[in-house]
Amino acid sequence: MTQQRTAPMPYEDQKPVVTFLKQALAAAGAVETVTTHISRLFLAGDRVLKLKRSVRFPYLDFSTPEQRLAACAAEVALNSRTAPTLYRGVRRITRELDGALAFDGAGDLVDAVVEMRRFPEADLFDAMARDGRLEANHIAVLAQALASFHAEAAIDHMPAGAANAPRERLWQVRAGEVVLAGGSHERPLVFADNDRPGILLAESVRVFINRYGVLPGRRIVFATSGASAYVAALDAKRAGADVTVVDLRLEADCGPDDFLTKPFRDQDMLDAIAVAIERPPVAHPRGARRARAARPAPRRPEECCR
Repeated sequence: MTQQRTAPMPYEDQKPVVTFLKQALAAAGAVETVTTHISRLFLAGDRVLKLKRSVRFPYLDFSTPEQRLAACAAEVALNSRTAPTLYRGVRRITRELDGALAFDGAGDLVDAVVEMRRFPEADLFDAMARDGRLEANHIAVLAQALASFHAEAAIDHMPAGAANAPRERLWQVRAGEVVLAGGSHERPLVFADNDRPGILLAESVRVFINRYGVLPGRRIVFATSGASAYVAALDAKRAGADVTVVDLRLEADCGPDDFLTKPFRDQDMLDAIAVAIERPPVAHPRGARRARAARPAPRRPEECCR
């Protein structure tokens, strides 16, 4: 039996409200519209108006103005706890005596919107990751804020008829022994088009060569900011590849001589590898269907190695 998807059931024509919102934002500049299955967002300048669509699903009911107003109020109450500077409040849309729509008027309720402050989309974490601006500190600050928020959240208990039991139970399981495997995770370098075919993590190259006996390419460029890539470069060199290592560190710090490879016993093999000292990350891979070449991104004079 084929299960059919449940389609939303429209209950009210919101076209007059949509026109009213676009006109209200027109003075702030060009109005952009984003539509989801339950909302419409109108963006202009530093303002965002979020309209709940007049739909009913098995899991929500926005079919009346009163229900949409209650949903807007709940959204502001919940989300302003973690984003107080973004949420400006709820605006009621009313129909006045002359038939015109107005914000927070004395007439009958027609609809409601959530008003928010617009922020640059470049500040979203996915955009920061694509641009190479997302750092571990950003994630650490976010994790700390979320942990503090949950630690201070009120406990919501079931009604008295359920023996005042909590709605949810959190189990904290602590291991008797913990093995710390520092350095077992390889952090990729972030640059444009780093997901093209032919661009691999250095450890993946070692797996291809040592486990499967497959040389991923005849000419291989290892871009690294640490010493582990030199081990993979040596494996590729032994397998017959033409290898170049692009090291992003300061020249004094470059090379494989650290805790991963001490004492380094393949100096002759290392001398056969071309090593380029580059501060900027490798970028602009070339090749339509697979990576055929790579060149370092342009760098500023103050970033050059001395």
